[in-house]
Amino acid sequence: MARAPRKLEQVVEAAIAEFQEHGFTGANMDRISERAGVSKRTLYNYFASKDALFVEIMQRTKDMFADTAPCQFDPDADTARQIRALALRMARPYCDAEAIKMARLVVGEWMRNQEAVGDLMSQIEFSYPAEAFFASAAEAGRIDEARAPLLSADLVSFIKGRCLWTAVIGGERLSAEDASAVAEDAAVLFSRHLCRDQ
Repeated sequence: MARAPRKLEQVVEAAIAEFQEHGFTGANMDRISERAGVSKRTLYNYFASKDALFVEIMQRTKDMFADTAPCQFDPDADTARQIRALALRMARPYCDAEAIKMARLVVGEWMRNQEAVGDLMSQIEFSYPAEAFFASAAEAGRIDEARAPLLSADLVSFIKGRCLWTAVIGGERLSAEDASAVAEDAAVLFSRHLCRDQ
């Protein structure tokens, strides 16, 4: 018999609330079952353990933030416009209320228990678009190859600083206007690195 998606979502939503309130160690499968409005048997049919349930939440968070689509620098296109588009692409997940809820849970648990969550956190790919973009800028001769990873790390830090921590601490998603402002500031700060004569 196929799993009922509605009940699965109820379980995941209840688990998110439970983990946020009690942390991984203090979370209780009985309370999750009660919060979800499902029997314990149904809960355990979906997830054999609390660990499996938390891994599911981590996987969903990873999927929300993962971005492995191609991202290439075009030497013939406007540099500032390209940086703006890249930064907006990287900021976009922070405009999603569901993504923010998941990020708050994951970061909160990471702060409580870095050893247990560290490996899972490292799998959430925040930086691929920036890495690909600056690597292709180096291939085009716009920046020195050694600077590409540094610029990528700086852009990721800039986006996280302006988006992630604000959203995680405040619990509010980024507005479209805020995301555009972040992208505009990134364009001003980073495009000059690609416009210099090498």
